[in-house]
Amino acid sequence: MFRINKNANKHLENISNIIFSFGSPIYGVYGNLLLGIDGNVKLYDHCNERFWDFRDGKLFLISTGGNVTSEFLFNESSITWVGTHLASGSSLYLYPLISMDFRKSESYSPILVNSIPKSGTYLIEKILANCGYKATRLHLQHESSVDDYRGISDKRMHSQPLSVRKNVDLSSISELLNRTNTVTVGHIEYKEKVSSFVSNDFTVLSIVRNLRDVLVSLMRFKEDSVHPIDAADALWRCSSGVEKFRGFLSYYHNKDIEHICKVAMNIVTLDKNIVKYEDVISGKALCKMEKLLNINLDESYRHSINSDTSTFSGKRTAYSEYWDESIEQYFIDSGMDEINKLMAY
Repeated sequence: MFRINKNANKHLENISNIIFSFGSPIYGVYGNLLLGIDGNVKLYDHCNERFWDFRDGKLFLISTGGNVTSEFLFNESSITWVGTHLASGSSLYLYPLISMDFRKSESYSPILVNSIPKSGTYLIEKILANCGYKATRLHLQHESSVDDYRGISDKRMHSQPLSVRKNVDLSSISELLNRTNTVTVGHIEYKEKVSSFVSNDFTVLSIVRNLRDVLVSLMRFKEDSVHPIDAADALWRCSSGVEKFRGFLSYYHNKDIEHICKVAMNIVTLDKNIVKYEDVISGKALCKMEKLLNINLDESYRHSINSDTSTFSGKRTAYSEYWDESIEQYFIDSGMDEINKLMAY
């Protein structure tokens, strides 16, 4: 078994807690890669990169047959392991994407909160953090979209999401965080990505909400917390009442709203551990959550409920304030009414 000599090179410290982008300046990214503490290369599956080693100041990738296939030196200025494929002489790199340093233990079972947007994602995170889980401050969505909010205040974290977005395969995150006492949140559309967390012994807690309330809450959140993407995104904000809501729906139909529908369908077709946001707010869901997670949430729930989070100001708006017959018809025609029924709304 390979053992890291931390005194050999300061850049080896916690190297097995880093997801790297592995690739070539010429041929692009090959994939995400983890250098396991046991000397195995994880995530990236190729016979030329099966193991790794470090000696004489160099990092080596090794084939299934035990042959060194590439070697790397750490470049201080680019914070990158810069390397060469020995057979071809072509350039390679290992660029750090995400680094996490959480204590690991076989007794730990990390939690993934996979929720429909605007259904209490950060409230659930706060409840769990208040009873001992470490919030990773990573927000996962799609197949490989990770918003890294570490070091950013709650008030600022959603104002410019593209500035903190990283392209990291979500399966890599599940591998990186397995056996940690952590809670990670996200809105994941794809069954296989959620399944990767289950395979890495995560407890997946799925949160849903009446999609009518989700739409209104999302509009208010965009207006209050997110800078307009372009002129059209700024335009609908100039209206009021139902007209503003109609403009919001028109602008975001093929963006966030399509994403919401995909997340909701993934949850209802995949997961049995579904909790309704409305039941979280009323306290009805507490018993179910405690049973799923095998922890007592009473005190944490009392401290967390109705408190501010990065996406909740303590105010709720009834969807009826922005609803009329044309919007109800849109809700039906878009398929959201049917999804609502599948979620028992």
